[in-house]
Formats: sequence, C-alpha cells, structure tokens
Amino acid sequence: MAGFLKNWVINNEFKKVNSASQSVNWADVKNICLVIPNDNASVSAAQIFKTECQKPVDVITYTNDKLTVNNQVHLSLNKKSLNWLDIPVQEVMAKLQSKNYDIVICGDLQGDSALRAITLLIKTKCRVGLEGLDYSKHFTISIAMSPADGIGNFLKQVLKYLSLVKTN
Repeated sequence: MAGFLKNWVINNEFKKVNSASQSVNWADVKNICLVIPNDNASVSAAQIFKTECQKPVDVITYTNDKLTVNNQVHLSLNKKSLNWLDIPVQEVMAKLQSKNYDIVICGDLQGDSALRAITLLIKTKCRVGLEGLDYSKHFTISIAMSPADGIGNFLKQVLKYLSLVKTN
C-alpha cells in the first residue's frame, strides 16, 4: 500500500513540473543535471562524465541514511531531505526547481524510489535514464543495458547517444 501511495504522490508532483519532453541538440546543450546514488563508483563515474562531456554538469547525490553529506557535489541529499513518501521537503524542492536544465540524467540503476522522485521533480527539457525501470516511460531517451554493467558504462552510453542527437 505504501508503494502505491508513493507512486501516486510522485506522479502527481511530476505532473506539476512536467514540461513537454523533447530531444535536445547536443551542440545547444548549456546545462546538465546528473542524479546519482552517493557511492564511490557513482561519484567517480560522474567526475569522468563531467570531464568527457565538456558541458556544465550539476551532480546531485542521494544517500539512504540521515547523516551522510557529500560536499563535493552540487547538491547532496539524504533521508532528512525527503519526507516519508520520498518527496523532497519544501526547502530541497525549491533548490531542485530553481534551475531549468536542458538534460537530466538519472543514474538510478536499481529502481530506487528516492532517486526516482528527485529525477522526476527537476525541471528539464529532456530526461535520460535506464530502460526497464518502472518509471522509464518518463524518459525522453532510454538506454538499454544491464544494470550489472555499472554506472560508468551507463554514463559512457549516455554520452555516446547524446553526442549523436542533432535536431532540426
């Protein structure tokens, strides 16, 4: 029952911030947001992605505890940043929605409801994520690969696909 309620609330909040989903021309991308779990592999892969993409990238991390804070990223969230429905508290929601990104990349490879909420509540033109997640229908671009391949390989595939996108 709690899972159903979480999904319902997140979907309703998503409808409030949802803009028309569209592909963006890679050459015209001015800013990217990367939402990842706060673990060493993800943070390391995010740093490599930032270097390789040569675009401004804001990294948002989430940790499933109440104490961890990562000061090396744009925004570090933990359990205190979300309510019991995994919706960001008002102060965090204001930070998430203060900027409109060209692309938001969801680094959730496991179907984490907190990463889902964070990703879906950021204003963006284009969302990119792993195909097969229960919320992948909200992605403009879905990357088909096994989660076992890891976040580093996922971000390499994302960069590969995004660099090929040219709209006209």
